[in-house]
Amino acid sequence: MEISPLPNSNAPLIVAAPVAISRAGRKRDPLATDWGQAIDLSEIAKSRRGATATYEQGLLDALTEAFSNGLALAVSPLAVLQESYKTQDEYANAKQANAAEIRKHFNRLVELGLIADGSKVSINWHPETGVPQVSLKG
Repeated sequence: MEISPLPNSNAPLIVAAPVAISRAGRKRDPLATDWGQAIDLSEIAKSRRGATATYEQGLLDALTEAFSNGLALAVSPLAVLQESYKTQDEYANAKQANAAEIRKHFNRLVELGLIADGSKVSINWHPETGVPQVSLKG
């Protein structure tokens, strides 16, 4: 059996060798020295999926303060101005990324019990300054 090299690789074509059996009765990968080592399925170590979330305490505090007083928060550090981006897609992606950051912080406040479970957040972008204005949906 032939195995193709990785795309865009200068590696030569590989001809697969028969899989050897170790003394312990486990299959051993003939490419173990170059590509890894075959292990038993019971030996697979699993970690958390994805990145560990990080939070800006200042943003958590500012959202809590504004919402507890029935106010909205203008999150100036997360402003997105269209003229700062070459394309409409880049602009939309930047707004989407910053909105996701705000929602992540909002969801954390819900998890901590600082905002009622079932609450919804609203994010409106100021048309001139590009500042996201964050409020609770009423």
